[in-house]
Amino acid sequence: PVTFVAKTPVGVHALILLSAMRSLLSRKVMSAKLATGEASVLRSRRLLCISLGCLIMVYGATALLSHLSIGHRHLLPIYPAIFVLLGVSIQAYWHGKWNKVVVGGLLLIAAAEVFAASPNFLSFVNCAVGGPSQGYRYFTDSSIDWGQSLPELKRYLKHELPERNEPTQVYVSYFGSADPSYHGIRSTLLYSTQPFCNEEFAFGGDLGAGSYCISATMWSGVYLPRQSKWSRVDEQQYRFLISSLNQRTNPNQDLERLQAAISEVERLITFLRRRKPDAIIGNSILVFHLSDDDVMQYRSATWILESR
Repeated sequence: PVTFVAKTPVGVHALILLSAMRSLLSRKVMSAKLATGEASVLRSRRLLCISLGCLIMVYGATALLSHLSIGHRHLLPIYPAIFVLLGVSIQAYWHGKWNKVVVGGLLLIAAAEVFAASPNFLSFVNCAVGGPSQGYRYFTDSSIDWGQSLPELKRYLKHELPERNEPTQVYVSYFGSADPSYHGIRSTLLYSTQPFCNEEFAFGGDLGAGSYCISATMWSGVYLPRQSKWSRVDEQQYRFLISSLNQRTNPNQDLERLQAAISEVERLITFLRRRKPDAIIGNSILVFHLSDDDVMQYRSATWILESR
């Protein structure tokens, strides 16, 4: 229900609400027309509405209760039925000049809201919940972020970073199956839940000042063990793991290095949640510019106590 409310244009919501109210208020008029020669047309219209209404309710309930409901895309089949019902309602009840003006205005509002999000339609969120740029606060995965914004990130890094008088090292924690290097993004890779290459992920002393690019799904922590909630106990375990890795000269430590990389990105995301993104690329990749002082603060443990 939340994805339907947030990812359906406000103009469409208004049409649904007004059409439902108009239909209820017009029941007496319909009863009078049933006694006239329009009875056959009205019965056909009523049958169509009942059929589509049942389709919406049954499919919606199935999608809501299904364990595979992991994105707004599972609700897409109900939209054609909704639009047909709106068309029937408009044709039946919305007569007169001012009614047509209202309908036309709401359709224009819906169209303007959608086209304003172009070309990032996947990450669309209506203005009632903050607009597309705020979608990462509410949704993850296919409802907002399917790794579609690498080309935009490349353009941002190419044109924006040279203008900044700051370190240009780039760190990426990316949710998707593409390889950032394919798009010409030279970066240090942080842990990602969908590995797209054989390179090792950075952790510990590998992190420094620079631009940190975090996919919205990674930022949410939904697929991370701790869901990016960091405690003092986690900090103690993290420091012990990093220390043990630094003290070994040639151990078989692939698993421990992976654990360290996962812990590092969870710790980092918890830290970054304390500040606003410096940029949001394609509404699905958050960019944070960290200075040397920011990195020193991150490496300390004082911010963990402050964030509790």
